[in-house]
Amino acid sequence: MAETTIELADIAPEESLVLDALEQFAQFVDELFDTRHSHPIYWEGNPNRIAVRSVGRIISKWRHAVKPNRPPSALIVRLARRLPSVLSDVAVHPKRILQRRRAMEPINRLRELDSSCVRWLTRQPGNTLAEKSGHRRAVLAVQRYESVDTLENRVVLDLLRRCSALAASYLRQHQARFPNHEWIRMTADFLKLCRRLESLPHLREVSSLPSLPKPNYVLLHESRYKQVWRSYMEVIRQQRRRQQLWMWRHQAYADMATVALMSSASRLMHDRDALKAAHRFELRLRETPLRGTFFDWTGYPPIWNMTAESAFYIGPTKSLGSLPKTSSIDLAGREGTSLATWNTTKLRASVLQVEFADERLHDESISDFSDRQVAISLIDFTRENQNVETRHRLVVPLALIEKPDAFDDFQSEWSFS
Repeated sequence: MAETTIELADIAPEESLVLDALEQFAQFVDELFDTRHSHPIYWEGNPNRIAVRSVGRIISKWRHAVKPNRPPSALIVRLARRLPSVLSDVAVHPKRILQRRRAMEPINRLRELDSSCVRWLTRQPGNTLAEKSGHRRAVLAVQRYESVDTLENRVVLDLLRRCSALAASYLRQHQARFPNHEWIRMTADFLKLCRRLESLPHLREVSSLPSLPKPNYVLLHESRYKQVWRSYMEVIRQQRRRQQLWMWRHQAYADMATVALMSSASRLMHDRDALKAAHRFELRLRETPLRGTFFDWTGYPPIWNMTAESAFYIGPTKSLGSLPKTSSIDLAGREGTSLATWNTTKLRASVLQVEFADERLHDESISDFSDRQVAISLIDFTRENQNVETRHRLVVPLALIEKPDAFDDFQSEWSFS
């Protein structure tokens, strides 16, 4: 299998408004994973790390994802709640092991020799131990000493550093808006704790981890370190996901736009029975995005019957050919996310294209929106427009999850025109 090459441009930056917005959406998916509701009509579960949730519940969660009186929930908030006592315990009282090293030892304190020490001793001039020890009265011997430089303590130190970075990033994004909120204060205190523990003198002896380690017995079974390892893996998964989100940021943002457009379609529907039918449809969400998408499109997305005669679709382009009135569309070479609307006489289908503000360096035509906005282009590819590119362009907030009605005006025009 060929290895994926990561270019310098694909390495996630430490600070990015785009990544902040995408991670808000990732946290939205995390909360869907963490909460399962029993319902008499639809089933919810997480088989094989895939969250099966109804469209209605995803839309309801989307509309209430951001609270005006609190910052968003995040992994670092959960860690700040459950880890301080554990990290303080293992950092102040770390597990120690007895190690051996060879060093020059005064003969009056000599305790142990190994084969290397004996070979060294035989090469020294003299007949007695005192003569071989020379004028320094010292010989090469085995010394035993306590060390904290163990695998489990390296994990602790790495977790402290990663938590410091996560906490600083969370405070950078939300502290100005919610300076007195409990989560902000808790995260700020956790940041101070991590930095203080990281600077403890005995932890300076602990070496850094060169790569993700294989857990040993202590990390898997000792009560304190088991919690550290579980939290460490959560942090690693989030940071790997951050890298994936950056590499596939256009598709990840298209996922966020998909939920927002479904929410707008739901808000504009007046037929209660049709709305219930669409809301009962199941969507499958991955815990970790694959090529930028959280959706597992093993089934078809719902069709929104906006009126008795018109319908709306948003989902993977490859599924368009199986929908009513779309079998004649040429989908060869087309991928990504598409929108379609049709009635008895008319069909419109477009592929969704995302353009971020920093890409204006590559495209001078992108100049009419700020770095807190995104341009969504809909490129029409129905039969009558196959030879001429027809582009509908709208600008929406980058933090789309904070404005769930951002597509309402567009949806009204698109579905009912």
